[in-house]
Amino acid sequence: MKEKLLMLVLISFIISCEMEKEIEYDYVFDNESIVVHGFITVNGVEAVVRKTVSPLKDYGSSYLENANVLLIENYNKQIKLIEKDSGFFATPDSFVPEVNYPYILKVEANGFKTVTSSPQSIPDTVKIDSVQFIKASTSSKIFNIIINITKGDNDHENGYYYKYFRFQNGQNFDIENYNEIFNPYGLISYNEMELSDNRIILENIYLKEFNASNYFDSIKIEIFNLSEDLQKFLSSIIDYESTKDDPWYGQPLPVYSNIVNGYGIFSSYSLNVKTIKIDTLELFQDEK
Repeated sequence: MKEKLLMLVLISFIISCEMEKEIEYDYVFDNESIVVHGFITVNGVEAVVRKTVSPLKDYGSSYLENANVLLIENYNKQIKLIEKDSGFFATPDSFVPEVNYPYILKVEANGFKTVTSSPQSIPDTVKIDSVQFIKASTSSKIFNIIINITKGDNDHENGYYYKYFRFQNGQNFDIENYNEIFNPYGLISYNEMELSDNRIILENIYLKEFNASNYFDSIKIEIFNLSEDLQKFLSSIIDYESTKDDPWYGQPLPVYSNIVNGYGIFSSYSLNVKTIKIDTLELFQDEK
């Protein structure tokens, strides 16, 4: 009986193996598309132009040959960008953008659909009226930074980002971006700070291991004013990074793009910088 049972199991195993069929996975890859990452500021335009590559190709090159990259100013004038490095394009040094004009980036290449961006205007520079450095407590290494600003008429509050750097004798000895969110530019979101009555308030910033040897004598504040498209792009990167490895999501949330017939971003921003002198040795003399 045992021999018959063993034979039956063996036959069932052989039959099941014969019935197995290899699952063929056919990855669908559309035609190659143009990818653009570019920005316009008061200093001109810089853009990286590539093409998509099939994930099935181990050594596929993303370089886009014979790309013609144009900047359309105010819907009529065209400025040809110069390829200064492999896939890296910039406007001529003589080009000076107009702050109030709309600009569209256009890329042409043989065998590809022509791509265009949505119109971008350079946002107003956020005026930094003053910066205050205030010790939050007499018994702790915590301070607040209050930045008094003047907003432009066309600003959208979600477009404010900031960075700050600490210096000692002109040398950047430590960079601490508190409440930093993920984005490729190392910026800190408006959503992470309090904006009230035209004041940016950065609260409860802690000085790690503060002593006389690592004091800082100045702080450089950088305030970015981003176009709405750039703000959406950065926010979408945060959403993508938080969902790409999350099992509760069937697929990562998509990254925002404003490129028609392609992928990527062409956007704008302005930047204002202010440096203030601070005698932290005197301010934290009880913390030495």
